[in-house]
Amino acid sequence: VGSDLRLQGNSVAVWLISLLRDKERGVRPSKDSRVIGICVYNVVVLSTIGAFLALILNTEQYEQLYAALSVCITIPATATISLIFIPKVTKSLFTCV
Repeated sequence: VGSDLRLQGNSVAVWLISLLRDKERGVRPSKDSRVIGICVYNVVVLSTIGAFLALILNTEQYEQLYAALSVCITIPATATISLIFIPKVTKSLFTCV
């Protein structure tokens, strides 16, 4: 668990450094920034709900806990993939025809 947290912390630090460098160079933000913001919000909300459910449910209720955490992982992942990649795929399909 500790190594996972270190890895995530390092990746966030690298992301912040690259963000600051891009801001200094004047790189324009992507057109997908609004969609990415929605995806991040979706993940944060459902992660908070999943953590809250993990605290509430007892270890005896492991089936309900597993189902709730599976939903809290699957829905934001599917929504993120759908919101980011489906418009790009449909745009590329309709421009090739």
